[in-house]
Order: sequence, then C-alpha cells, then structure tokens
Amino acid sequence: MPQDFLALNEDNKETLGDRLLRASANATNALLTIPSVDDAVNTALKIIGEALDTDRVTVIENFDCPEQQLPCWKMLYEWDSPDTVSQITHPEISQGTYEGIESWYESINQDRSLIYLTKDMPEPFRSGQEKLGVKALHVVPIFVENKCWGVVGIDDCREVKHRGQSELSVLKIAANSIGSAIQRDRTQKALLRSEQERATELEKVNKALRGGIAGMARLENLEHVLAEMLKVSMEISGAHSGAVVLIEEDFLCYPVLFDNKGLVDPQIQRSRGLNVSALSPELMDLALSILKSPNTWVVNPNDPRMPPEFVAFHQEHNNRSIRHIPMQISDRLIGWLGLGFAEEDPPMGKSFGLLKVLAEQMTMVVEMLRLSNEAKQTAIAREQEKAAKERATELEKINETLRRSLTWLAREENLNNFLEQILLEISATVQADLAHLLVLHQPDRILEVVARVINGELIQKPSPSEPAIFSTPFSADITPLFSMMEEQNLVLIEDVAKLPPELKAVAWPDSIESHIRGGYKACGILVLKTGDRSVGFLGLSFNEKLELVEEKRQLVIALANQAALAILLIQLAEQSKQAALYEERNRLAGEIHDTLAQAFTGISLQLGVAKWLFNEDPKTIEPILDRINEIAQSGLAEARRSVWEIYPTAQEYADLANKLSQYIENLKQTALDNSLLVDFQIFGTAYQVAAIIGYNLLKIAQEAIINALKHAKPKNLSIVLTYKSSLISLAITDNGCGFQPSLDNGGFGILSMSERSDRLGGQLSINSILGQGTEVLVEIPLETQNHDR
Repeated sequence: MPQDFLALNEDNKETLGDRLLRASANATNALLTIPSVDDAVNTALKIIGEALDTDRVTVIENFDCPEQQLPCWKMLYEWDSPDTVSQITHPEISQGTYEGIESWYESINQDRSLIYLTKDMPEPFRSGQEKLGVKALHVVPIFVENKCWGVVGIDDCREVKHRGQSELSVLKIAANSIGSAIQRDRTQKALLRSEQERATELEKVNKALRGGIAGMARLENLEHVLAEMLKVSMEISGAHSGAVVLIEEDFLCYPVLFDNKGLVDPQIQRSRGLNVSALSPELMDLALSILKSPNTWVVNPNDPRMPPEFVAFHQEHNNRSIRHIPMQISDRLIGWLGLGFAEEDPPMGKSFGLLKVLAEQMTMVVEMLRLSNEAKQTAIAREQEKAAKERATELEKINETLRRSLTWLAREENLNNFLEQILLEISATVQADLAHLLVLHQPDRILEVVARVINGELIQKPSPSEPAIFSTPFSADITPLFSMMEEQNLVLIEDVAKLPPELKAVAWPDSIESHIRGGYKACGILVLKTGDRSVGFLGLSFNEKLELVEEKRQLVIALANQAALAILLIQLAEQSKQAALYEERNRLAGEIHDTLAQAFTGISLQLGVAKWLFNEDPKTIEPILDRINEIAQSGLAEARRSVWEIYPTAQEYADLANKLSQYIENLKQTALDNSLLVDFQIFGTAYQVAAIIGYNLLKIAQEAIINALKHAKPKNLSIVLTYKSSLISLAITDNGCGFQPSLDNGGFGILSMSERSDRLGGQLSINSILGQGTEVLVEIPLETQNHDR
C-alpha cells in the first residue's frame, strides 16, 4: 500500500478515534432502543457514515452457495451520502462471490479489517467498485456467536480518507451489534411463527385427547381408543397411513391400521396378513436402535428388516419413508406408533412433541389394560403366594386411582376441580403431609399455586407452614431451581436440613426455612410436562422419612401426567373462551331483535288498528287499549335498548340502505291493512356511513312510519333515501289525515326524532297539511364521510 495513502490525515488520527468511539456507542444504543430492526440498522449506518465523513456504508451478509467452496455475499442495508450512487439498487454489484478476492475472505474470517485503494484491488472486483465511483474501501468484519457473519463496508467516493486498523477496530463492536440485531430479529420472528403453529396443532389434538381419556377411563374398547388417537396423529403429522404396533412376546400385533382411505377393515387386515407378524431379531434390532436414537426415527419402507407384508403395503400407498415413535414404559419398549409419508424426510416441526404425547397416552391405554389384567390374574392366584396377593392389591389400587382420575378428567367440566382431586389422590397415595400444585403461565413463566393439601384436606388460603412466596404468583426463574428441575424426573430429597450447598444456593426464598418451621423432613419435586413443554410444578412434603416403592412412584408420575394434561386443556379452553362469548352475545342479540323487538312492533300496530275498529264503546275500551299500547311501546324501547347494548359491534348499521330495506319488507308482512301501499326508493350511489348515523336514521324512519300508521291512517307511504357527497337525507311521506306539527304537542315521537337529528348535527323538518298528509325530512351532513367507503 502506498506510503502517502497511509500518511493521509495522520494529524487528525486522535480526533477521528474519539469520534468513532462516540459513533460506535451511539450506533449500538440505536440498535438496542429502536423497535424496528430496519430503522435501527439504517440509523446505525447513518451515525457511522457521518462520523467517518465517508460516502457509503453497507451491511453485507455471507451465505452458503451451492457448489462453491467459499460462501457468497449479499448486501442487506446501505447508507449513502448526498449525490452518492446507490449500490444496493444494482443487483449485479450488490451481491456476488469471493472469487478473485479469496484472501479478503480469509482475512475477515480471522477478524481482520481490510483497507484498499481501488487501483490496488484485483479484478473483476475493481471494475465494479470503479463503476460506483469508489476510491478507497474499508471493510470491518461482523462476528455473530463466534462465526464470521458478514462485513460492514465503508466506501470513500469523493476523496480518499485514511483510517488505520486501530480506528476500524473501534467499529467492530458496532459492526457485531448490527449483525446480532439482524440475527436476533430473525430468531424472534421464527419463534413467534413456531408458537403460532404449535397453538394450532394443540387445538387439533385437544378433542382426540378428551375422547381418548374418556375411553381409557372406561377401558371398553382398546382398538377404538387407539384408532382415535392414531387418526389424530396422522392429521397433525400429514401422514398417508399409520399403524399401532404392539410387541407380544415373539410377535408383533397391529390392533389398528389406517391407509389413505381411513381405518382398514379388520377382516381385510387379517386376510392380507397385516394383523400379526413374527418379531425377527433383525426387526427387534431396528426397533431398539430407533429407541436409542430419538432423532433418527425415520425408516426406509424398503429396509430389509421390515416385515414383507408391510413393505408391500407401503409400496402400494407410495410411502417413501416411515416415522416410528416408540411406546415405552421406563426403558421397556412395548411397541411403536408407525406413520407413513410420501416424503423421504417429512418435516415434523412442533407436531413432533404432540406425537410423543399421543404415543405416551397410547402407552398408558395399553399399560392400563395390562395392569388390569395382571391384577385380575393375581387375584385369582392369591392363595398361591401372599406376596403375589399384596402386589395384586396394590396394582388394583393403582389401576382404580388411574381409572378414577381419568373419569374425573373426562366428566369434570371444571378442570380446576380436577387438579384439586388429582393433588388429593397424589398426597394420599404417597401419604404426603403437605402438597402443592402450581401452574406455569406462559410466555412469562409465572408460577401460581392452584391447589394445596395439608394433612389430607384441601386448603383454599395460604398456610403459615408453606413458603411465603407461594401466597402470590411469582417468576419461575427467580433462581435457577425450576430450570434445573425441568431437566429431572421425580426428585426426592430425604433430608431438607442437609441439602447440598449447590441446591441451597438456588432454593426459592423461604422454601427451606418453611420446611424446617413446619417440621417437614423430606420432600419430592416433579415438573409437570406435556411432551417436552413445562406446564406446572408438583411439590410434596413429609414429616417422616420418605420411602416410595416403584409402583407408587409410577402412579405419581402417571397422575402428574394427567394433571399436566388438564392444565393444557385449561389453557386451550381459555383460548377459545373469548370466541365462545363473542358468538353467544351475537346469538342473544339476534334472538332479542328477531323476537321481542318485532313482536312489540306488531303488538303496537295491531292495537292501533284495534283501537280504531272498536270505537263503538270508547269509554271502556280506550283506557285499556291506551294502557296496553303504552306497555307495548315501553317494551319495544327496552328491547331495542337491550339489543344495542348486547351487540359487541354496531357496524351492521353502516349499511343503512340494507337495514331500511329489511325493515320495510318486514313492515309489509306484519301490517294488518293490506291496502297500504309502501314505496321505497334510493337516489344516488349507496355507501357506508358511520354506524351511529345509520342507527339513528333507521330509528327516525321507524318512529315516523309508526306515527303515520297509528295516527294518520294513510293508504300510501313513501320512503326516499338520498346519498350525496356531503350529506345523506331521508324523507317519509304519507297521504293520511295530517296534523298541526308542534314540538310542544307532538308527543314523544316527534321529540325523539328531533333529539336523534340534533345528536347527529342534522336538520329535521316536519310538514303536514290537515286532510292531505305529512312529510318528515331529515338531512345529516357528512363532514368526515367518504362515499367510496
């Protein structure tokens, strides 16, 4: 590099360094405080560019290129000084490869900045830079998580300015912050998409789990329960076929089988040899290898270890891969859930965890049936051996507890009550003196006590013998304890007072002290999970030394799984609650409108006619009719008021022409006087109005029409709705008897119409001639209306 270039601006070196320090700090601050990553990066580039007094600052990302030894690069962001040519708008020079500048990539990959005059650059890179007017180029590497992510490029186009390695090193923090901000934004968006997809999948599996649990509680039909769960497994995974495979000694049994048309008939299944097959050593070796390597559960359907009947089955249905999800109890493999796919490597995404949950539920179905049968066999042989009798009794208790908990889960509408019952069962099973069940609220990871049992009784309020932190919801991450427990299964602590130092250091506030204060010696801890997602926490405390046999340990875990499932169902129910409330309010509002409001209108009209017809004895009939009419009018107003309050939105009134047309059609059908001729016309192009305008104009029309029918006895009724760019008008004209209009004696109807018009800033005029008829005209200005809406 020429010496005169290195000597440029040497006198300003210290000043430039100070300026770059401030610019680096300001750029980093912008990346941390500006919400939009695009705005933040562009602001940071502007700060850097102005501090350097340069002409172009760019952010370039490296990415893998097919069939290329080195990565390619692409420009993501660019800042340009005034009158500087934009590089990012030229695709041919805003991305490329490191061909010809391999040494540049080696340098930046070693976290070394680059400084080059354009004339010293190799071709073809030099030509592209000259096209942009670049005289000197400075490159600062970007590292994200110890990997070369890309670079920040600095182009001098007006004049060459010297910046040494020491100055450029100051910008490395800002450069790394830019790369980290971009990558962090991508990660956050990916996580959000992932959570949304998981919520959708959870909704799909909810119904099947409840149905399956009800079937498990009854133990009526093993094949039916497994078929329902297999069907859902295929839906959430996109599989074309599926089977539940159970290991029975030296054979494989297939209680349920689905192809792309649905459940395969058992007779057809048997006729094709797809109901049972020999468990060869090779196939068992395949199954065990899958069990040991959960990440490689995809099997080629043409694998020679597969049963030949199923090789033919998969070929028939064009399955290119099979995914096996093991069904196991502890380390014992009892079978697997098999799913066939048209893809060689089917994407599972978040559905993988749900498939594991379903496989666990299927395992529970099979195991419950096995336990039930085992208990029965042991009961028959209880005279043979006392130990066998005791085991049978214990298994029966476990089976009954599981059956009871599943029955509660299937029948109990309030799942919070189910959680309390589960906690009672668990504390009774292990004879815990104190038990707590806490729910983990996502996404903030807040733990909240939802059930507590002391000495076998449910307690609603916090107890002095429990940690003070349990009295209100608290963060699960106030210490690393909960995260440590999430990696464990059921953890038993025999002596709380002798906790290892590493556990004491992360214990929740007052947790150890409260145990000692309450006289509790031992405790048990279990994080509640669905798949690999934590949903809660179970805590058990004991006055005496804890001895938990394996059967009770497994029962506690099984019951805890049911509690976790209940918590998951509660969370899903909460998500659909608002939608259900919204739908119900709409239904009620429509029901009131269609029944009460229309009924009261009919009553009012019919009583008006009856009053006219039965005027032969006015002294006895008129007071009664007046009172009934008054009640009907009051009920009509109340019904309308209720409808308006119940509707969650009044947006439907924005289409006034449609609402008015509906009302007039209904009027024609309910009017007793069949000789009444009603004419409805619309002038101008109809457009949406504000809901409050549509609502009040409709009410004015209804009031004017009802008044005409009650008092004027017209033969013809005309309604004209006119749309203009700056106002909307409504005219109701009848050829009835007419009256002398006056707000003082016009009654509630005229006063109500006037108030509604004033409320909208409109003009109401009533013109009536005795013996000729009446015209009601209301005009509403539309200052903010747009007829195109």
